[in-house]
Amino acid sequence: MNNIKYILDTCSINNDICVSIDATYKLVDNSWCVIILGVFATVYNTDKRFVQRCYPCMITVAKSESTVTIESNIQSLKNIIQKMYNLNVTINSITMDHSAAIMKGIDNVFGDVKPTIISCYFHLMQSVKKKIPKPDAYQLVFSHLSLLRVTKNDVLFNIAVGLIISIWKGDSRFKSIEIWFQNTYLTPPWSLWRYNVGKD
Repeated sequence: MNNIKYILDTCSINNDICVSIDATYKLVDNSWCVIILGVFATVYNTDKRFVQRCYPCMITVAKSESTVTIESNIQSLKNIIQKMYNLNVTINSITMDHSAAIMKGIDNVFGDVKPTIISCYFHLMQSVKKKIPKPDAYQLVFSHLSLLRVTKNDVLFNIAVGLIISIWKGDSRFKSIEIWFQNTYLTPPWSLWRYNVGKD
């Protein structure tokens, strides 16, 4: 608990509170889902490297990933942070899966002044894998997206996107992904998923 309070305290000073929202299934019976909300932070580990860690703050079991469920969970998280840690923090960004229900819940809680939405890279790659069943094509796309993920700024990101999309357009193996990817992960509010996006 003290560790999480320290992380929250430090992040709030730097105006850098990032909440992670994820729902996982098959952990409980009757197709209910486990919703995990945590706070992301960059820490200096024992290997003397800066790494990103997610510190779970709240775990709930819900019947579905509905808008009402997500809305009540986010509101509860804000209340827990305030009451348990005596901190009145501002959530600056939220990392999440591409989910309309989660987005609607966020809209209901935050209104017009909502946090920056960062699409979860892990879920992005899961979606890509479903679109490209051929292993060789997937490995190539994976290398392309890995490159995009570590670009340092918007200028480099946009240049790399243009080059990669042109490669996909010229190869029939990528026909199923090219238009889908542009519409799904290169348009707001889902277009932020780079490793460095929170530091730009």
